[in-house]
Amino acid sequence: MKIPDGWAKVKFGDVVNKINDKVPNREEWSFDKFIGGEHFDEGEIRVTRSAPIAGNEEVIGSAFHMRFKPGHVLYVTRNPRLRKGGMVDFEGVCSNVSFVMQTDETKLLQSLLPFIIQTEDFVKHTNNNAHGSTNPFLNWKDIAKYEFILSPLEEQKKISEALWAIEENIKYLEIYLDKFKKYKKRMHIKLYTDLNTKFILFKEIIQLKKGKKPQFTYSEKKEGCIPYINTDYLRIGRINSYATPDNKIVLIEDEDIILLWDGSNAGEILTGKKGILSSTMAKIFFDDKKYDKQFVYYFLSLYESHIKMSCQGTGIPHIDRIIIEKLKFPILDLKKQKEIYKVLVMLDKYEDRIICVLKNSRNFRNKFSNELLSGKLKLGAKK
Repeated sequence: MKIPDGWAKVKFGDVVNKINDKVPNREEWSFDKFIGGEHFDEGEIRVTRSAPIAGNEEVIGSAFHMRFKPGHVLYVTRNPRLRKGGMVDFEGVCSNVSFVMQTDETKLLQSLLPFIIQTEDFVKHTNNNAHGSTNPFLNWKDIAKYEFILSPLEEQKKISEALWAIEENIKYLEIYLDKFKKYKKRMHIKLYTDLNTKFILFKEIIQLKKGKKPQFTYSEKKEGCIPYINTDYLRIGRINSYATPDNKIVLIEDEDIILLWDGSNAGEILTGKKGILSSTMAKIFFDDKKYDKQFVYYFLSLYESHIKMSCQGTGIPHIDRIIIEKLKFPILDLKKQKEIYKVLVMLDKYEDRIICVLKNSRNFRNKFSNELLSGKLKLGAKK
């Protein structure tokens, strides 16, 4: 590609410095936050999440001794394909597997650095230069040798203003989405609990029945076989195996309510698809002439986190049946049930629209950033 007039090819290490502000003595820590790999959101420009040091002293290992300050850019050197990096606006400490970076602002504006490390070219370079196969990692020299073209400072200022304007819009959308989720949760609780009605124990209207593994399963469909339902099928429609119905199995139909009974996701609530229920799941049976499936589903989703937290077992967690049976279920006629779930469906759809706008904004930011920083797109001069 031809380099635009006034632009220059540079090496990352010639315009960006790795800050080695080591603070191994915890008695000298004047900050109250730390950042681990779990606090980075893939492909994002800002690092907004952290955890308090107080109460986590045993979790924070000796590798956490690199201080960062507001305006610094952090970059996680493990598994570069995950694109974990961004700018912080607070002071804290991170581990030595995260680089703390500051630009030479006579050459490159610090405000552009979080966008540069998320460009497709940078990610491609880091993936190609990572060491190891199981848990690939990068050294500073691997990043420092990355070459890219750099615009003059005046052009950088225009690019920075444009990109951060988009980023500000994304931030406000995130705040709005978070507030809406809290509002939706309050409405959900209100609709199911602030009712001038009677409640009964959930066990009085339902029956829980765990799935059972068929005698024979097949990787390909054979005559008389139907899908053997697992989480892959419920979530993304991928069928891993088939089985022939027998008198031991539990059959489910579309929109039946399914609980993940065993495993790391025990307590999760899903709607079913026609097939044979896996032994790691349970179907909820009830009289659908009295109780609307959507109403029951939304009722359970209100308590999903409570059910998950109540799961038992250290090796393989499983649902505590009593927790579900003791839930207090509101007794309402079908018409009222449908009215309530229609409100909740409407709120879900509105949340989906916000998420869609947020996703499109991020995609636009990424595309716009790649084109501006590569010189493929030029901003017009200010009038």
